[in-house]
Amino acid sequence: MKPARGAWMICFACIALLLADRVRAEPMTYVYGYFSKTGDHDNFVFALIKEALTRTDAKWGPHDLRTVPEVPRNRQIRELETGTGSITLAVLGTAHDLASHLRPILIPVDKGLVGYRLLLVRRIDQKRFDAVHAPSGLKPFTFGQNFTWDDVDILRANGLTVQTGDDFEGLFQMLSRDRFDAFPRGLGEIGREFQEYGPLYPDLEIEKDLLIHYTLPIYFWFSRNSVGEKLAERLEEGLRSMIEDGSYDAIFWKYNRPILDGLGLARRRVLTLDNPYLPADTPLSDSRLWLSPEQLGVR
Repeated sequence: MKPARGAWMICFACIALLLADRVRAEPMTYVYGYFSKTGDHDNFVFALIKEALTRTDAKWGPHDLRTVPEVPRNRQIRELETGTGSITLAVLGTAHDLASHLRPILIPVDKGLVGYRLLLVRRIDQKRFDAVHAPSGLKPFTFGQNFTWDDVDILRANGLTVQTGDDFEGLFQMLSRDRFDAFPRGLGEIGREFQEYGPLYPDLEIEKDLLIHYTLPIYFWFSRNSVGEKLAERLEEGLRSMIEDGSYDAIFWKYNRPILDGLGLARRRVLTLDNPYLPADTPLSDSRLWLSPEQLGVR
């Protein structure tokens, strides 16, 4: 009886090991909605996540990284809150107290690049902006924004007038029709957007002298459940490893430097605005996580 019992125990142990291997072989699934038709930002985000997950395969096991067509912001939040739907992570700002509903990785995905803004203006108004040398000089102007964007509250908190709309191309139309004076866009966005929409609105141009800056972190967000926590822990581990060895910055500049070329950053005056809506846990003390004007070549 003893040999038979020992054989059964060995069998059970083998089965347990096989089941454990099968569990470990199940990939951790990361799915997010891509952003744009041109893919500049999407290629950067995908490369960043891919490298972070690949370097953690040995510890965490295989991964499955996929994108789905652009998902509206509110739907992304709802899907992560409920743990249902097509996505398992989102790339979003910090407005609307998201941290009380979702689990963030406190590393600004684009090193704060989205908080550096150039202005789309009417060509005939360039001389008005030539005279602006301090944030207070922006107060006579009206700025256009989508009503859902975090920037609306930030600009208004700095005493600026904001005109909102609910359609992206409609904001170009509103600017062209003198409904507001300037349409602030991120450094990583304005070049391709002007290339796409500029021919439709030949009276518009990228303002030549100013660079508006406010701290605006964009984070990776996950569901606040056991699955979301594990997904976040793994990605954060990989990202922090990349920060330590410099590969995070290498990927950032590989995808973003070409986008920044031609924007005349060296000649621009930086106007810094306050963001009073920053969460208390924003990692402002870690300079490795943020772009400085000097790194952008701004005077």
